[in-house]
Amino acid sequence: MPVLNVVEKPTGDFEVDEDGHISKDRVFGVLVSSGRVSDIEILADPRIAKLYTFHPVMNRALCVRQYVRRQGPGNREVEVVCSYTSDFLHDIKNPLERPADISWRDTEYAVAAIRDLDGKPFVSTSGEILEDVQIETPGEICTIVKNLPDMPRWFPEYRNVVNSGTVRIDGLTFDKGMCRIKSRQLSGWQNENEVDFRVLTLEIHIREQGWQKQLLNRGFYELAEKKTKKTVNGVEKVVTEIYR
Repeated sequence: MPVLNVVEKPTGDFEVDEDGHISKDRVFGVLVSSGRVSDIEILADPRIAKLYTFHPVMNRALCVRQYVRRQGPGNREVEVVCSYTSDFLHDIKNPLERPADISWRDTEYAVAAIRDLDGKPFVSTSGEILEDVQIETPGEICTIVKNLPDMPRWFPEYRNVVNSGTVRIDGLTFDKGMCRIKSRQLSGWQNENEVDFRVLTLEIHIREQGWQKQLLNRGFYELAEKKTKKTVNGVEKVVTEIYR
């Protein structure tokens, strides 16, 4: 094994600048089997924080830089410094390496109320399903903005699509059928720090009931009268019954 041991060393508190941006370094002490072990092999060890991942405690701060310092006999003792900042959108020079900017807002959807709070279907007096009853239900809109090197292959096909399996967005998990892409936008070419890119914006609408229309199995109903003779207390009477 090229990396024999990894221990995270204690460091100071988060630093906050005058603009409110947070920064902090995490330092990992690493023991390698040989001074010939490369920096790439060291940084690939799963016990070391990865570039462009968020801090485990302060999830607003992103790891934007890593560097390796070798020390000790035969360069077998190594320090890996991972620098975090909450101002990562400006700190990362390559616009294609910046993580997606994800925002959320609340919304409401008008959905067919086919069942009441007891789980029973809304029906007329004759038992006919009432399909025009609607209620407002809460939902969410997630907006994702990401720099891309070109138009993605799937872009022309992803119009009003609904997720066919479980998806994770911003650390949240959503079941099949809950997410629907309602809006897509791809900017023209932009250039920053001599890098060409386009900006993709997706607006994803999320509702717990899903986006599949719900229908109840039903036939045709009507009210009808049925007259029967019944004997009550020895007296025969004609009784009219209403049935569906």
